[in-house]
Amino acid sequence: MRRLGPVFVALGVWLATATEGPGFVQAQAPASNVLVIDGGTLIDGSGGAPIRDVQLVIEGSRIRSVGRKGQPPPAGAQVVKADGKFIVPGLWDGLANFLWYQGEIFLNNGVTSFIGIGDMGEVFALYDEGLKRDKLRGPRAFDWPVHFQGPAANLTGLESPFDSPHPIATVEEARVWTKRVIDLGGYGVSFQNGAVSQDIFKAAVEVAHAAGKPIGIRAGGNIGAREAALLGADFIPRSQGVAAAVTNMPAAAAPAGGFGGPNELEQWAQMDEAKAADLIKLLVQQKTALIPSFIQKAPGLPTGWDRFELQARRLFADPFLMAYYPGARAQT
Repeated sequence: MRRLGPVFVALGVWLATATEGPGFVQAQAPASNVLVIDGGTLIDGSGGAPIRDVQLVIEGSRIRSVGRKGQPPPAGAQVVKADGKFIVPGLWDGLANFLWYQGEIFLNNGVTSFIGIGDMGEVFALYDEGLKRDKLRGPRAFDWPVHFQGPAANLTGLESPFDSPHPIATVEEARVWTKRVIDLGGYGVSFQNGAVSQDIFKAAVEVAHAAGKPIGIRAGGNIGAREAALLGADFIPRSQGVAAAVTNMPAAAAPAGGFGGPNELEQWAQMDEAKAADLIKLLVQQKTALIPSFIQKAPGLPTGWDRFELQARRLFADPFLMAYYPGARAQT
């Protein structure tokens, strides 16, 4: 019997939900934990060729067999007719600004696990526990309650302590808050930007690594991509700061927070191959991973903008989709 990872378990739930209707057959014994996916093309992620007209028998959290379409299903099994569909391992979102109400939206689009950046606040702990107890339907969360930033001048003082991003002003705050995030069940720790001092980030790195948790930072400002790697960053979300580290363009002061400044696409267009090779060597040596985010890197490219705008308006005019979003959030 083949072991089924969490992404494939969630795939079974996603297919059964997404195909209810004419293609869905409910067996006589719905209490059975056996699910049969009959028909469709299997892409198992191993690198092999797609396999047409398959039948998957899933029992609990394991794939019991992979055979040919049309074989008699086990007694009491739920059967999903998957003709014309692709059967794939559950998708991962490698960088998500995830909020609690987005769970079914992700599942309905095949995303069964995600890596967050710490946007849910205290709700994260409840969400994570709800998933583990099968009380909530949503993708598996590799997330944490809050992410950090440097000094912030736009706060009122009335924010929740776990409102993101949370400003960190001292080395001691970095140690205390990193531990708080981990104690609340956080799978990791992240910084919104490089506006903190290197000593502050280093202190957070030490606490996170002592607990066996990864830590990342959107490099820029006081902590560029090279500095982030040397200080122990395990990942750099959106590959922030990499373009500035490998470009031939003259350095320019960025606004407070480390964002803005030179156009990043221009920095990439004027890349210094020697600088890039040197940075790659350092990142590999330090085991610092880059998380790309293509939609974030070039959101203002004009080609096809009218079409994209029309598609977005049609998508968010769908009342069935908007039913997932709280009213206040939809207005923003």
